[in-house]
Amino acid sequence: MDYKEQIKLFTNHVCRANLIYGEYAKFKGISYNRLMVYYALKLYSPCTQKNIVQEWGISKQTVNAIVKAMLKDGLIEFVSGNNNKEKLIVLTKKGNDEINDVIDELIELEESSLKIFSEEEIYIMIKNMGNLSDNFERKLKERMTNKNG
Repeated sequence: MDYKEQIKLFTNHVCRANLIYGEYAKFKGISYNRLMVYYALKLYSPCTQKNIVQEWGISKQTVNAIVKAMLKDGLIEFVSGNNNKEKLIVLTKKGNDEINDVIDELIELEESSLKIFSEEEIYIMIKNMGNLSDNFERKLKERMTNKNG
């Protein structure tokens, strides 16, 4: 199989995984982006909106809109961070309960899906995805620098 076919298959699998997460979000009655914000808060709360934007690839405007809705719904609150300008998002009890309901089930599905692999296969898969992402990011930055410079 040549590189073009491998890239086609790989891209198809990545897109399919995103579609599956979108289907899960729909099943839970929320948007894909809200699901990703929930996941970020489950893993990293307290964190800033900027952290979510940078780590999860969701636009600043989208994260801000989701966070505002969550604040209005009493799912989160803000606390001061390292400086006065930094606002950390902290889950309320209500928010923690809602996010646990959504994300714990998702993690359970992810874990049960991984059971077809050995620990070593999972380690290699994660390592290779990390290496691929790092290399792809570096190549893109090089291309952007050469095109703009």
